[in-house]
Amino acid sequence: MSSLQTKAIIEELKGFLDESLARHFSELKESLAPKEELAFIRLSEAMKMLGAGRATFDRWQNPKSEYYIPDFPRKIRMGGYVFYERNEIQAFMQTRLEQREQGGEQC
Repeated sequence: MSSLQTKAIIEELKGFLDESLARHFSELKESLAPKEELAFIRLSEAMKMLGAGRATFDRWQNPKSEYYIPDFPRKIRMGGYVFYERNEIQAFMQTRLEQREQGGEQC
């Protein structure tokens, strides 16, 4: 085996190991990351987070409304109260920020 062949094999193995280590490190990092806790919030708190009123929330969730937002978090009804999952509201807000940064859809 020539010196060039040996170097090529070493470089190929190095690339494979780098890729494999990066993948395993990413998986380890993800497994060690703190898990987000499930948290229901009342409608009033969700409205405060988004700075929108009840009628606006209803429009965003109504498929017949011209203001309907298909990816808006769905409400959760329990005992006559309306709740939202906090992480879903925050994820919705983050998505809108990312869209704005990319010059996409505006709310």
